[in-house]
Amino acid sequence: DSLFSPVIPAGARIFDPKIVYDHYSQRWIITIDSTRANPQGAWILVAASQTSNPSGSYWLWALDATQDGSIVTNNWADYSQLGFDTQGVYITNNMFQFNGGFQYVKVRILNKSELYTGSALRWYDFWDLRNPDGSLAFTVQPAVHYRGIGGIPPAYLVNALWPSGNTLTLWTLTNPLGHWGVGGGPPSLSRRAINCLDYDLAPDGEQRDSPTIRIETNDDRLLDALYQHSATGEHRLWTCHTTRYTWPGDTTSVSVVQWYEIDIINNNVVQQGRFGARGTYYFFPAIQTNINRDAFIVFGRSSANEYGRLRHTGRRSTAAPGTLEGSTLIKEGESEYTGQRWGDYFGICRDPTDPSCVWMNGEYAESGNTWGTWTCSVKY
Repeated sequence: DSLFSPVIPAGARIFDPKIVYDHYSQRWIITIDSTRANPQGAWILVAASQTSNPSGSYWLWALDATQDGSIVTNNWADYSQLGFDTQGVYITNNMFQFNGGFQYVKVRILNKSELYTGSALRWYDFWDLRNPDGSLAFTVQPAVHYRGIGGIPPAYLVNALWPSGNTLTLWTLTNPLGHWGVGGGPPSLSRRAINCLDYDLAPDGEQRDSPTIRIETNDDRLLDALYQHSATGEHRLWTCHTTRYTWPGDTTSVSVVQWYEIDIINNNVVQQGRFGARGTYYFFPAIQTNINRDAFIVFGRSSANEYGRLRHTGRRSTAAPGTLEGSTLIKEGESEYTGQRWGDYFGICRDPTDPSCVWMNGEYAESGNTWGTWTCSVKY
């Protein structure tokens, strides 16, 4: 409220914040959704730091979310997701009709040259995104990109099918700044299906001292994405989500972490896996690699013998494909949690000054039937 107070429309509420550090430009980007019931309105609030100092001054904007390009609609924007590459910032939203249901996903492109100079922001939108099978896309994740500077390479986005499937939809955004006269043509968004392990809506997690009230694991939408171009020329996109799985020999399904490394060039998953255990519920993963292509995953866990806790796992780049190490406790749960709704916003990112180190945060059950957030850094 304080940061965005100069641009929040009168009577509007704010929700669903996201923040990223742009390692190419040494700037911080924050987005947060905003709606108003009367008169109806919706905005994507955007902040860009004026320096590398996150506690310093910010440029601020309130972008009309009801517009698809320049077309005014009766839709509002939910669950902003935020990515970037060397040239653009990419915001995706699930668009819902005022007093109605889900309509489609919208991708909004911003030009970093305007964002980091405090200019009047122009945008370019794609909307009504559909998977290769014709179904509506839902919660499309724009990747945070790690690549060398040079040329005008495409940007990537990815989503799972809703509510279940065995493919992911990989989106390629070509000439993202074509609207600004960069790249030799208009922006173009293409899609392709990537075969993967089955996934489905997961059961809610059991927890200690609460046999009837469970921790909500929400659904199987992808929870983040990153793209990494290695020095050896590999183009890889990493992503993860929560899914239902029944371990061989069991009759009861649990929630597990499912993760993927996708080869962008050859259009296939080069490694993937399920991470979990019998009788235990794993949920809300976030994934990140370091500069050495070691991978790290933070997630929540609970069971009939455990309060909701925060843990992490990882793998060295030299490990056998599809494998993760045993997980390590970050923060022990302290009591049962009967609020049910759990962490939409587990987060993970590289340390800006030490690219071999990764920071992560997430939710745990704090004493007194409430939730807490814990932050830590890890490295090999």
